[in-house]
Amino acid sequence: MRSIGKPEPGFYKRRLTKGGPWVAVRFFIENAVLRVEVDGRTHRAGQPIDPYEEWPLCWPSNDREFAFFAMLREWAVKHQPNHPAARPEQPIDLNAIPPRTRR
Repeated sequence: MRSIGKPEPGFYKRRLTKGGPWVAVRFFIENAVLRVEVDGRTHRAGQPIDPYEEWPLCWPSNDREFAFFAMLREWAVKHQPNHPAARPEQPIDLNAIPPRTRR
């Protein structure tokens, strides 16, 4: 069982805003210091992201889901900038997403 006050190394996911898409989160130890990577970033506004602030916002995940979220984000930014994964800090607007077409 997870402890709310003790981050554990591993793979997790979270939303950056209410109604936003999931993003990849990884807690890891580097040089005997606990670090966190959120959506491919280890710093925010020039400062390292605080793992103790991120921990309560995270849900358990695994390495496959972590890789999928990272790959989806990279693809969306490059090929479809209006995709929710390209703008994870904004809520998903289902009215702005075109319907899928059948082939």
